[in-house]
Amino acid sequence: MLVWLAGCYHPDLPSGAPCDDDRGCPASQRCIANVCGGPSIGNAIDAGAGGDDDGAPQGTVELRDDFKAGLGAWTTLPDHGTWSADAMGARIASPEDSEDYLLRQLPAAGHFRITLELTVEALTGTMDHLIGFSLVSSVAPYRQGAECSLSQQFTGPRQIFLWDPASGADHIDARDYAWEVGASYQLVGTTAAPDRYDCTVAGDLAARRAAGTATAVDTIPVLTLHATGLTARLTSVVVERL
Repeated sequence: MLVWLAGCYHPDLPSGAPCDDDRGCPASQRCIANVCGGPSIGNAIDAGAGGDDDGAPQGTVELRDDFKAGLGAWTTLPDHGTWSADAMGARIASPEDSEDYLLRQLPAAGHFRITLELTVEALTGTMDHLIGFSLVSSVAPYRQGAECSLSQQFTGPRQIFLWDPASGADHIDARDYAWEVGASYQLVGTTAAPDRYDCTVAGDLAARRAAGTATAVDTIPVLTLHATGLTARLTSVVVERL
């Protein structure tokens, strides 16, 4: 998931073309479960026609889930990993070089605060490790928005990472944050303006924040929870309208 830039030419492949990683897809698409753009995201999510705020007041909780009732309300896009849920929450076991997603459409467009509570249980392999969430467009090519994650590229520093999937840039902002296996963290992402995103992590270390400008989501957004190269427990996610 953390390989975004390549120094060679890629033709304009249609959404749905087979791939091994993001380098096999055009810049507007990601390789999800070996398919450019994802195998079923367009069919699994009712995109709707709207891009308008539903008029809900500030502070409205649009989504709250502790996963104890299972994952039936989510669309799962496992690559080679396994999503599960029990009385302790959701769990993802994502092997090395896998990209594994949970997706859920929000009721309407707007600005949001997303809070994800998680515990990193183990790292898998020696390649990239990542756990976090994205708020993305609900229509193809699903690239508008921003990604907020705990990440580590190979043996590089562990970081809090904010990325704009539409830009093709390596990242918007990344701050060193020595997250640890066995520790619990709270990731908070906000869209305070149409194209302004914040990503904050709090845990056993002092809180760190990454922030910047990304491509605005101009349709009803989809919340994606994602993992690469690790096992993690997700104990709750809350989406609040700002």
